[in-house]
Amino acid sequence: MKKKKELSLEFFQEQGRIGGKVGGAKAWEGLTPEERSARARAAVAKRKWHAVKPPDPPKPGATKKKSPAKKKK
Repeated sequence: MKKKKELSLEFFQEQGRIGGKVGGAKAWEGLTPEERSARARAAVAKRKWHAVKPPDPPKPGATKKKSPAKKKK
């Protein structure tokens, strides 16, 4: 016979699966194809394996100039 802890774990796992299936369908319901596409694109961008393009390195000689300090009166 299984322990109470194992039985409760299985119960909550199954309930989570059921809720996840219902919640996913409800989340997509009523969205336009463009909105679905935008959400899917955002999800792909957030995945760990998705390579994000690093920012371009600064060009030589294009450094920011510091503004002169203002004098206090």
